[in-house]
Amino acid sequence: MKIYNTGSKAAAMPAFFMSVSPARHLEGQEIPSEWMTDKKEPIDFQIEFKFGKAEVDKNLGEYLIKYGYASRTKLIIHDLAKVD
Repeated sequence: MKIYNTGSKAAAMPAFFMSVSPARHLEGQEIPSEWMTDKKEPIDFQIEFKFGKAEVDKNLGEYLIKYGYASRTKLIIHDLAKVD
């Protein structure tokens, strides 16, 4: 699954690294088996974004998008309809 970094500075960098451990974050919830070791310990993932784009497995990509660490698209959409 292709994902995109949500930060504008990171998108311009040749390489940007992100470290996440979704199994620690979602402790107590149903966790995909590929996020745990054989000893049932959480795995730390190192994600390398190249010019703002990375390729990850579907479960990890969905997690990163759901919690705002990444986006499905490289477009940045601002809420222009917001009124104070």
